[in-house]
Amino acid sequence: MKYFVQLRPLPSASRRDDDSLALDKEIIAYIAGLQQQGALEVGYTFVTGGGFGVLNVTSHEQLWEIIYNYPGTTSFQWQVEPLADVAQIFNRAIEIQEQEAK
Repeated sequence: MKYFVQLRPLPSASRRDDDSLALDKEIIAYIAGLQQQGALEVGYTFVTGGGFGVLNVTSHEQLWEIIYNYPGTTSFQWQVEPLADVAQIFNRAIEIQEQEAK
């Protein structure tokens, strides 16, 4: 199951303090672990903060675990969208339309 996952910093989440370097290192290690597991297929950051990734997981619960365990998770607003293969969707739509036309 693939998901588009976007995170944006909450307006109140100013985290430039003494612990920000440690948190940044923790986030980088967490992301690297997700990539090694194959759960994170691609990840990008926005220049203005936050970012997005495409995650490939086996269940909604696994996705929840990934988001819940993300370092600093409560400092972000999350958007999650399930993804479907475009060719498969269009091919199926064509099949259904052709069956209805008969």
